[in-house]
Amino acid sequence: MLLAAKRNPAAADYTALRLAYARSPEYNPFLGVLRRSSSLAPLMQARDDRAALTRANALLDEYWLDVAVHLFAADAATRLGEAEQATMHRTVGAGLVRSIRSSGDGTSPATAYTVIATGEEYLLVLLANQHVRAQALIEVNGHKYDRLTTTDAAGTVRQVYFNVDLLFAAYPRLLNLPQSQPQGRAGT
Repeated sequence: MLLAAKRNPAAADYTALRLAYARSPEYNPFLGVLRRSSSLAPLMQARDDRAALTRANALLDEYWLDVAVHLFAADAATRLGEAEQATMHRTVGAGLVRSIRSSGDGTSPATAYTVIATGEEYLLVLLANQHVRAQALIEVNGHKYDRLTTTDAAGTVRQVYFNVDLLFAAYPRLLNLPQSQPQGRAGT
């Protein structure tokens, strides 16, 4: 599935790809944030586009579903005049964002977005021009949710809900504890 998506990003089923990864033994919901913050962010801040694009592509070789890295890579490739690479990264980034947004509307636990990493939560909020003011982990009907309290430029406060069952299902394996089955919502 991943190889097919890499060959033809425009035709990829990003939801199936994200959920298959989240249920695989390789799944680590923390991988993207840890790698990105320590190695890519400083290059992007310094506007070292060649080094940032090289590093982004190396990070994506390890974890191709990192939305933020694809968006960083698209920006760097655009500034470098590498249109084909910029288009590919933008296509993948947009496909991953659509996948998250299609999982719900985030207005309640019942319609929460389903995420496979907390980075997806913060990126979705950022793309909506919101700023996170608080985060709370809540449980409703046996499911776990991150509830982010956000504000926009006008100061409007909003609550956005993210289903984090898949992340919590990975913890026992990551911590070498006995495992339980992920509870994810039906159809996700």
